Amino acid sequence: VKYWFHLLQMEHTRLPNQAYRMLISLDENGKNCWVTGIREVLCKTGFYFVWLQQGVGDVKSFLCVFKRRLLDMFTQEWTADIRDKERYVTYRCFKKLFEAERYLSDIDIFCFRVALAQLRLGVLPINNNMYRYSDCPTNRNCVFCPDVVENEDHFLLVCPLYTDLRNRFLVQKGAQSLQDMLQWKDTKRCLLLSKFTFHAMNRRKLYI
Repeated sequence: VKYWFHLLQMEHTRLPNQAYRMLISLDENGKNCWVTGIREVLCKTGFYFVWLQQGVGDVKSFLCVFKRRLLDMFTQEWTADIRDKERYVTYRCFKKLFEAERYLSDIDIFCFRVALAQLRLGVLPINNNMYRYSDCPTNRNCVFCPDVVENEDHFLLVCPLYTDLRNRFLVQKGAQSLQDMLQWKDTKRCLLLSKFTFHAMNRRKLYI
């Protein structure tokens, strides 16, 4: 949108401005192009009049309002997705605000940070997640525990394959439930949870 305003302020003899006029003609004839994206985002955010006028008086002030509108709309959509979609049933138990979590900056070891992020987002490659949409319910069962679904609760708190890792990283930190652990804010406890997740997943790969 910034560049769009820049094009509008160019002399008509400039090639970029002439190319822009050509794109407007394509858009008016039903061709999807760069101009189409500008028009649609302005319409979506309630600023279609800016498109019709092909500009505003105070560009700087408009861009501040436009950016705020985009952020507000994204936050509303994010909140609705977390509230309504079934796959986020665990995530919404501990994630209430749209803000960066401390562990993303506090845990500086990439593999541990990724493991914790996967756990929190419900995309850890365990059977319940990998076969979430499978027609065969048994595909979601734990490889090591017959007739038990391998979900995050089972992975973190129950499966005997990881008992020693659980005792090493989690038990002494008062881990009582999945929700309790995912609500941890303390950097040290988050690091221990990430280490357990990483090492347990590596062991799982070896045994499978």
